[in-house]
Amino acid sequence: MNLAIGLIVSHGFPAPTRFWGSYEAVKLHVSEGLANAALPDDLKISGVTVLKSTAFPIDVARNAVVRDFLDTRNEWLFFMDADMTFPEDVIPRLLSRRKSVISGRYHMRKEPYHAVAYVKHRVVDGPNTYAPIHYGRGVIEIERGGAGCLLIHRSVLEHIRTRIGDNWFRYQRGPEAPHDFTVSEDFWFYRQARESGFPCFLDWDCECEHLQEMGINRSWNEAYLDAQVREMAAMSPEGRDAILSSLVACGFPDGYRLANGATVPQYEYTAGER
Repeated sequence: MNLAIGLIVSHGFPAPTRFWGSYEAVKLHVSEGLANAALPDDLKISGVTVLKSTAFPIDVARNAVVRDFLDTRNEWLFFMDADMTFPEDVIPRLLSRRKSVISGRYHMRKEPYHAVAYVKHRVVDGPNTYAPIHYGRGVIEIERGGAGCLLIHRSVLEHIRTRIGDNWFRYQRGPEAPHDFTVSEDFWFYRQARESGFPCFLDWDCECEHLQEMGINRSWNEAYLDAQVREMAAMSPEGRDAILSSLVACGFPDGYRLANGATVPQYEYTAGER
């Protein structure tokens, strides 16, 4: 099986030394056969192609990589963004999940540093909206996510091309005020993949770092979540219920127990949202 690594080294991303060190470790893990030692025969990697784009904006860069990928005979495309670091075994870990679209977990670089992984969630006094997953483990089906650590099977990209042409990634505008904001290009991809019949997944346990002056990981988000939980003690029952209803936990069949003893129930999709 052949695989392509798509490097996004766009003007929108820095490419620090930590990224290149991580990239070399990932590539070495594959080239030295360590990845294949962990993979079944039908997923063993026989060759790796590296495709790089420095185009800007980032949706243009991603689409350029996808077009180049589809001109090859590679079966899988793995996006690596140049403002991140990755576990050295990230490729076999995601391949072994046997999902046509699956992302590793990484976090926003700004407050509150939540994971770039979203599900449709009913919020108090609001419509269906995309809410980040606050607590998780294992492989989780998601509605929207990021493309900085994203493994895609060729069939997904071919189906999207058949449906809408070479338009895999695209920045968008929100539908109406007060949601009139620029929507990230990767949201468009997840929507198109799902509308093409491919559910999308996140491996919560495959953690990457999102680089700025230092690597952003879940500990940054946990500090904000922990503070929110502590503040619940001084709230009215209505306030506590509002906080609990806004939190999302996936991968915990019995719910996620908070430090204050409250439990965030397992996230369940409501009718019409899948």
